[in-house]
This record gives sequence, C-alpha cells and structure tokens, in this order.
Amino acid sequence: MFLFIVEIYRDSQLISCWDCGWDRQHSFLLLLAATGLWIDKLWSLLIAGIVSAREAYLIGHEILWRFIEMTETKEPLSNWPILRNSLSFTYDTRPDYFLSVIIAGIIFILTLSSFRAYLLNQQGNST
Repeated sequence: MFLFIVEIYRDSQLISCWDCGWDRQHSFLLLLAATGLWIDKLWSLLIAGIVSAREAYLIGHEILWRFIEMTETKEPLSNWPILRNSLSFTYDTRPDYFLSVIIAGIIFILTLSSFRAYLLNQQGNST
C-alpha cells in the first residue's frame, strides 16, 4: 500500500514521461497479490502466486536490463560484473525496486505456504 501511495505521488510530480504508470501498475499488482493472500481461497492463492512471481521477474528484469542498455561497451562482459554493476546502478537510482522485489518474494513464499496449508486442510477434510 505504501509503494502504491508513493508512486501516485511521484507520478503527480512528473510533467511528462514515456513510462508513466509503470511503477503504479506494479504497486497495484503487488497490492492485488497481497489481497489474494488475505482472501485465502484457492483461486485467490493462484492469482497471488502468479502475480507475485510475475512482478518479481519483471522488476528483476528491469533492474538488470536498464543497466545493460545504458552501457555503451561493445566488448562482452562476464556475468558477475554485469550483475554487480546493474545492482549498484539500480541501488543508486531506484532503490524502491529492491523493496518491490522483496515484497513480491515474500508474497510468493507466503502464497506457497498458504497453498500447501490449503491442500493439507482439504486432504484432512476428505477423510
């Protein structure tokens, strides 16, 4: 919820941008996934798991590729310097991405745990 409010405020401060709403969309989808955990039905757990995994992937992809696109070297780099430099660059420019990935990961882990508990509860009720 906090990320969603911050992104609404940040978007209201911008005059024009090419990706207005990208951060708001991710914050809204994380809020939707957290709500799916709260409802605690099978369909809502599936939605929460899919949405949180998608958001963690997309934001992680943005962290990595934003740096790679900004580098102008033509020589191939090994994996570790690319990862280290992209994480450092993102930490300096957009540290809220890390918070979003952490929240998406927590929601995904809680979704797996709730899904397992749901299946065990259904198995216990059938006997």
